[in-house]
Amino acid sequence: MVRKRSPYTRAKDRRRRPKHPAPRDGFLLSDVARLTAVPVRTLRDYVQRGLLHYSERRGTLTRYPRSEVLRLLGALRLRAQTKATWTAVKRQLDAVSEPELERWLVEQGLAPRVAVQLGVAPLATSVGRHPEAAHVPSTERAATFWQRTEVLPGLELFLDASAGAAVRDAAQRIIAEHAQR
Repeated sequence: MVRKRSPYTRAKDRRRRPKHPAPRDGFLLSDVARLTAVPVRTLRDYVQRGLLHYSERRGTLTRYPRSEVLRLLGALRLRAQTKATWTAVKRQLDAVSEPELERWLVEQGLAPRVAVQLGVAPLATSVGRHPEAAHVPSTERAATFWQRTEVLPGLELFLDASAGAAVRDAAQRIIAEHAQR
C-alpha cells in the first residue's frame, strides 16, 4: 500500500529542492582538506567559525571558491606564525585584499603541489610549448625538482630544474623539432 502525500507536503518538497544544478567551480571539502592538510572535521569547524565560506550549500557537493582556500591557507599560516586567536586572524585577513594575500602566500612559500592546484605561483619557466609543467620530486634527491614538458601526446620530457644552459638548449631543440610535426 502506497501512502499518498498531501498537497502541502508535495509543495514543501518542491520548495526544498534546488532549482538549478550544483556548482562545478571551486573545491570540494575533501579537496580543501587534501590541499591544506587539515582534517575534514576541523574544516567544518572553520566553516562554523566563519573562517571558510562556501559558494552555495549543497551537502557533499558544496564547493569552496579558490579565494576562500587562499584565505584559509593565509589563516593557517598567520595562526602558526603569530599564535593569535582565530578572531584576530580573521580580522587581519579581512583587512587584506585577495591579490595581496596571494602575493604574501607566494612569498611565504607554498608547496609546489598546492601552488599548481590553486594556480597561484608562476611555475618555473616552461621549456616547451605546454606551460602546464608539473613539479615532480626526484626519487634520488628530495631537494631537486623536475620540470615536465609534454612534447607530443604520450611523450614527456623531464628536465632537472638546476640544469645548465647547454641542457636547456638541447631540450629546446628537441621540442622545436617535434613541434613542427
